Amino acid sequence: MSTPIAWNPACRLHYAGAGHPERPQRFEAILEALRHPELKPHIAWIEAKPADRAAIERVHPPEYVDLLEALAARGGGALDGDTFLGPRSLESVLASAGVAISAVEQGINPDTTYYVSAPFVYKTHPAGSCDDGTWWCVHTYANDYYGWSSIRSATLRSDNSVYAQLTLDVTPERVADVARRMGVRSPLDVNGAYVPSIGLGSIAVSPLDLTTAYSTLANGGVHADPMAIRKVILANGRDDTDAGWGKPKRHRAISEGVAAIVTRILEENVQSGTGIRAAMGRPAAGKTGTNENHEDAWFAGFTPELATTVWVGYTRGEIPMLNVHGIAVAGGTFPAEIWRLFMEPALDNTDPEQFPEPSSWPTWKPFTRGKYALAYDPSATPSTTTTSTTTETTPAKPPPSDSGPRSRCSHNC
Repeated sequence: MSTPIAWNPACRLHYAGAGHPERPQRFEAILEALRHPELKPHIAWIEAKPADRAAIERVHPPEYVDLLEALAARGGGALDGDTFLGPRSLESVLASAGVAISAVEQGINPDTTYYVSAPFVYKTHPAGSCDDGTWWCVHTYANDYYGWSSIRSATLRSDNSVYAQLTLDVTPERVADVARRMGVRSPLDVNGAYVPSIGLGSIAVSPLDLTTAYSTLANGGVHADPMAIRKVILANGRDDTDAGWGKPKRHRAISEGVAAIVTRILEENVQSGTGIRAAMGRPAAGKTGTNENHEDAWFAGFTPELATTVWVGYTRGEIPMLNVHGIAVAGGTFPAEIWRLFMEPALDNTDPEQFPEPSSWPTWKPFTRGKYALAYDPSATPSTTTTSTTTETTPAKPPPSDSGPRSRCSHNC
């Protein structure tokens, strides 16, 4: 005979259904705005409270809560990545964080290391082409390019061309290792190998994986396995303390200093980058993501108090959202705004906190771009000065030096 399990308020697992008192009217309005009479894209979000280091605080839509209740009926408290929505294409949401963390862990300074922002082709076979897919041909979301760009500035623009080159240099294997340490459980390999496009988010992972990974950053680099059940009261009224309910499993995934560097870049992304519609007047960090055909749009972000991921798309398949109330849905549009409209009331009764200073910062090391990185800006036009007897040509702008400060990073790095 199975032991009856009752949900206890200490679990603090709720869903924001229609008419929920915690949902502000303006949040309801943006949900309604996305319920286009013909397109009807779906919205899903998961939030986790970094202070608790483990608990899933709220899930939407309600059917995901039904899954949790079924999980509780089986006596399980741990969650797997497929429980929520299932793997979807994340593009640069998690990938850019993983690549940036891999780079900083290797001593690569994101402010003094430059790559060429330009169309990039990784030729895996000399006889291939972009058309047949044998070459990896990378372009930016808007096909706009900026020449020599630091890793930081490329992150703020979601510049795929820079991140493709950086991924090859730090290696896809290291990016996958970072993702695993941060809590991603979805498969990351393709036929047993880690492909370079992992750095651009081509490998699908679940919203739960993404929220868990970003809460690791919010925790200063400490990962905790997500759990849905923190307390169980047995039929006799006694707390079930034997099964380990509510005891988070934690480990340090990345160093404090690495987490602080990447968090500050993502904080700047909310202040002035692609995630600006998520800005809400208190410290917040996050990243947008949009797949190539606008089939999935994301915003994953966190404050020192709360980490939340928002996904917009279709649960029944990968369907382009090219005209939802006149716009193509991207991570910096509805998802970022929904994130802000959700987070503002969720944190309304808490005092703003600053992201903590680490006990030590990373040490920067000399770095040289790899053999696949672009060595020059193909869009740069040499300037020519003509005199009556000679013609002098000034070469295009050379690459910035990769050398930089080796000492402790400042607060705004």
